[in-house]
This record gives sequence, structure tokens and C-alpha cells, in this order.
Amino acid sequence: MVDFCHNLGIVVTVHNPLGSGGIIHETGIRRKRDTIELPSVIQNDVVKSIAKKHNKSPAQVTLRFGLQRNLVVILKSSHPKRIRENFDVFDFTLTDSEMKQLKALDQHGRYRKFAMSTGFPGAENHPECERIILSDENV
Repeated sequence: MVDFCHNLGIVVTVHNPLGSGGIIHETGIRRKRDTIELPSVIQNDVVKSIAKKHNKSPAQVTLRFGLQRNLVVILKSSHPKRIRENFDVFDFTLTDSEMKQLKALDQHGRYRKFAMSTGFPGAENHPECERIILSDENV
């Protein structure tokens, strides 16, 4: 999908590329059932190995991966240390081999389905929507 969009000159935005510890319900309350169990990209051994090689955190490697793919990466953190760390991704470059290793980790999953995507008839039958792990019924 990313390559398709880039070939058409479409900018791709990535929201929460580091995942989420849980989804906050509209009320602002984190409910137990809102926690989604997905493999953590920053706990992946490949990501950790690449991070160690560059003397960076796994989160920084993940962010750099997105930037090198020409993606607009949108993050959220309330921790000052993590906010500073998120900006410290411009002093290293991932090799072609590392980029291939990271791309191979793609499981074509999402942490949540945005409710606005269901307003279009047939959206639920689109190939990208079939890969959505959490449906609106679970939110």
C-alpha cells in the first residue's frame, strides 16, 4: 500500500508506529478489554539487535525505519525522556539490509480500526480492512 501511494505522489501518515499499551474509551477511562495483545515491535529481537548496533533504542530504530521509508510519523508520548528520544533519530541511517529485515517483520495488522472508516459502504470488504485486528464491535 505504501509503495502504491508513493508511486501516485500520495503522502502516507503513520499514527502510533510504536503501538499502544491500551486504547482509551471515549470517556477517557482505560478499560481492561481495551488492551490489545499484539506483538510489540520494540520487543522484537531483530529490532533490538539493530538498535544495539546503532547504540539506539528499539523505538528509535522503528521511527527511523518509518522516516527512511518517507512516511510521516506521528507519535504521542507524555514522558519527557521519550519525547526527547523520539527526536534523536536523525544522526544515524539504517542499511539496506536492516531496512529489509525490518520490512520483513510486517504482519499487516493494526492496533485499532478507526470508526470513521466504517462510514463508507463496502469499506469492511476492502483488503486492508480484512487485516484489522480489532473491530469496532470490541471498542
